[in-house]
Order: sequence, then structure tokens, then C-alpha cells
Amino acid sequence: MALLFLSALVVGAHASFDSTDNVQVSILKPTTQGSALTRGSSKEHHQTKHTLDGTKKEAACEVKLYEHHHESIDPELTGYSKILSGYGDFPLEDFKGTSSVKVSGAGCVAYGFTTANCSGDKGTGISFDTVSAPAHVTGVVSGSDALEQYWGCNDCVRCVRVEQAGTTPAPTQATAPTAQPTSAITDRPRKDTPTPPPTTEVLTLAPTAAPTVATCICTNGNAATDIACTENGGNICSSCNDGYFGTTCQLCTKCPANAAIKTACNGTADAVCQCVPGFAGSKEAVQKRHESACKPCTGKTHADVAGLSACKTCADGSKTFDGGLYSGIHCSISKCQLPSPPESAEIDADNCPCRKVLATKDRAETNCYPQSKDPTCKLKCKEGYTESANVAYTCTAVTGSAEAEFTGGSITCVEPTPTAAPSAAPTEVLCPVGSYPYHSGSHCCKELFDRDGAWITFESTTCYKENFIDCPAGAVDGGCKNDCDNSENKDCRLRLSGKVSPNCCPNGKIPYHAGSHCCGMTTNKGDKPLKFTDTGCKNDDYIDCPAGADDGLCKNTCSKA
Repeated sequence: MALLFLSALVVGAHASFDSTDNVQVSILKPTTQGSALTRGSSKEHHQTKHTLDGTKKEAACEVKLYEHHHESIDPELTGYSKILSGYGDFPLEDFKGTSSVKVSGAGCVAYGFTTANCSGDKGTGISFDTVSAPAHVTGVVSGSDALEQYWGCNDCVRCVRVEQAGTTPAPTQATAPTAQPTSAITDRPRKDTPTPPPTTEVLTLAPTAAPTVATCICTNGNAATDIACTENGGNICSSCNDGYFGTTCQLCTKCPANAAIKTACNGTADAVCQCVPGFAGSKEAVQKRHESACKPCTGKTHADVAGLSACKTCADGSKTFDGGLYSGIHCSISKCQLPSPPESAEIDADNCPCRKVLATKDRAETNCYPQSKDPTCKLKCKEGYTESANVAYTCTAVTGSAEAEFTGGSITCVEPTPTAAPSAAPTEVLCPVGSYPYHSGSHCCKELFDRDGAWITFESTTCYKENFIDCPAGAVDGGCKNDCDNSENKDCRLRLSGKVSPNCCPNGKIPYHAGSHCCGMTTNKGDKPLKFTDTGCKNDDYIDCPAGADDGLCKNTCSKA
């Protein structure tokens, strides 16, 4: 009897690793089916409870794992599936793609583990009475988003623990049954019949299974092997495919908006990003891929190189370009307010290098957009005044501001003292009809323009097409009288029979802006053919209409001889 009791203890002590049916005690051990799965098929993983009388009883819990969706969502998209029957720990081995779960059996709860032996925190379980969107079926959690809410991840479970109310997954030790002695049936005992010795039952334990070699997986590369695979079923990689990096081959991430790659993703490390020129942001925020990590440089700031954590400050008198190719990258010189000349002076357009903007009836041109750094602007005396002093104005930055202004200039214009009129010549000599006095009266030009296409004047030194004659009084300065340069006698040009009138633009220039100006280009500011109604001339290459800068003074069509 003592020997039988000892045998029962030995059996109970080894039940935790015995996977055979030889021992008739209460042992719980999941068995694994080792064959590969095919799509649409189920793989059962049973756990059997053995009773003392040697019969097997199926446990009440059943957990079915799906590669994709539960049948209630789409019966054609379930993918591979695996069935776990009973309760206890179930290593999933080659089944590594769980996205949906169904738990059946009153009181049954399933927990998912990312470890191959169900070690670690078991987290939130899926119960037989759980109802979850989108399936809304009792005991079913379907889809990656829903599964992550319970098991914390999708396609990452390597072991499942099944528990049932009123049971424990650990094996228990059963009490060996007491052997019942047998005896022959007689009227009375015979003294000469010997008593048989007690029967001893010898139990043989199955040998312990040899340890298995760990097998790793790697979805986006080559899985680790041998000693590099430290966890059976773990996602450990020895090398990655293009576009992935790290020991688990994560997807190389893209840079956030307004950033570019500084160092490319190389399989062992992710890409390093930096803000592009015109934008700035902290390296930490850029590497974390915050969408607003790289902020634009505006106002008085700029970023002329990539990778700046903060925008640079523009120099005084300048600010960043607002829009266009260089927006936020470079600083532009601010416009200067044109100096205000005294009554006797005016802006000297030839010595005030600004980008011209055509004045309109509603807007006078008072601003200068400098074409170079630290530009200057000079004044000139009006006609009838003599210049005695002239200091150029300089476009100077206003300290601490993005603005600039012309400062430091001056001009002094003196009205000339009237002089006695020269003695009149015995006779006044005029250029013949059809010609115009020029070259200080020494010659007469038969054209209205000089060699450069400008209106011929008394001070002009050349004549268009060299079409001139000497003054009838002689080719000397003052030989012919200047009778066409006074403002009251503009129509004297009309005496050039067959030539254009003051109401036409000079040779080589086209009337536009409704006839108030003449453009030296054939296109407008949009590089389209110049029209009479256009208000802009390419490169601002224009002059006033000779008859005045008013609409309609220059004709739309003129012919020149």
C-alpha cells in the first residue's frame, strides 16, 4: 500500500512535463499540430482532460483565431484560421497572423501574448460574452483595429492563454485509487491456503522532450538564426529589405512638410531630415516627423541654408522676399521714399537708379525700389535755374527696422540774373522749310529725330540718317535761329512737310497707356505684344508723349518718312 501511494506521488510530480496518455491523473497539456496551414482551412489545437477511469473529456472552451476577418464580416476574407480547444497556455508556433478572435464556452476568456511561452503581462482578455464593433457578435473581436484594443497589437500574438471560471490552467495532483484486495469465496477459511502478497503497480514516465531551437520571423527582411535568434517566434532580423531599417526592419519614414533628407535610410538607421532653405525648426521636432516642425521665415527673417533651427535676422533696411522663388530665403532691400525737391529743383531720373513704376491718375510715383545696395539719388535744377551745389541722397536703412529712406542730400539752384539782349543780327536766318535747326544752329536737320531716335532739339549733335544741310548763314554756332524750342511754339515742327507731328512717338517707340506714353519695347510687362490700351511697358523702358503725358495726345498710328 505504501509503495502504491509513493508511485502516485511520483506521477503527480512529473505531470507538468508528461505529454502522453500513460498517466491516469488530472493533467492539462496543450498539444500542437505541426503541419502547415492552407488558406480557408482551420487548424485545431486541442487540450484534453484525463480522468482516473482512463476516459478523455473535451474541455468546454474553444478559441478560434483568424488571419483576417470573422465570417460575420466577410466569409470570403477569413484567411487562415486555427482552433484552440480547452484551457491553458497555447504557443502558436507557425501561426503568426492573428487579426480576429472568437471565444466560445461559458466563463472562457482568451489572453494574447507576444512571447512564445505566454510570459509577461496578460493585459485585457476577450471573453465568451464580449461584443465589439464592427462584428457585434457575442464572443467575437474582428479586425486589426478592434484586436489592438484588447490584445494591444495586430499580427503580433505568439501565445494564447485560455482561462475558464472555476478551473485553473495549472495541472493538479490526483490521489491514487486504493487497491481493493480480492479473495476466494468459501464456507470458512482454510488454514492451508496461503495469503497472496500485495500487488505493486509499476508506472513508467515518458522521457522529457529535447529542447527546441528558437525560430525567428522577419516580415521585411531576413530573419535572425542560431544564437542571434534569442526568442522563439520573435520578430528579429539579421538584414532588411530596401526601405526598412533596424533589428525589426521598420519602414523608413518620410520627412515632414518643408523638410528634405540629409542622410538617407541605410538599413541600420532611419533617415535624418532637415528643414529646407526658407524654413527653420528644431532638429528634435524634425526627427519626430512633426508636420509643423519646419516653420516659414517671414518678415525681417530668412533662412538661406538648409538645416537651420531658427531663422536668421535680415539686416536693417531689408526684409525677406514675400512669395516667389526666393521667399523666406534671401532678404530684399526695402523701398526708399523719394526725396522731396525744393521748388526750383526736380528728381534727376538719370541719377536716381530706381526701378520705375508708371504713375497713374490715381497714384503718383513717390517710391523708389533700389536696384543695388546703398543706392543714391540726385536732384537737378529746373530750367531757368543754375545749380551751385548738389549733394546726392543715399538710401539708408532705418535702425531696427525693415524700412529705408533717402537722407543726406541737398541742392542749391540760383535764378540767373537777366542779361542784356545781344544785338540783333542785321537779318534773322532760319533753317529752310522742311528742316530743323540743331547743333547750336550750325546745321539744319531734315528729320524730326536724332541718330538715337530722340526728338531733334537745338542742342542735338546728330541728325537721323545724316539727313542735314549747313545753316544758310554758315555752319557756325548761332548761324540759324532757334525758333522751335519754346513751349509756346510746339507746332513749329509741323513746318517739316510730310514728317510726323508732336502727336506721334519718336522713331522706334510705340504709343501705349491710351497715348500718354511711348514704350521702347514691343511687349508689355507680361511679355505679350504691346497694345495701345496696355498700362505697362517691359523693363519700364518708356518716355512721355512729346505732346504731353495725357491720355490721347499720342496717336495710335503714325507714319514716318
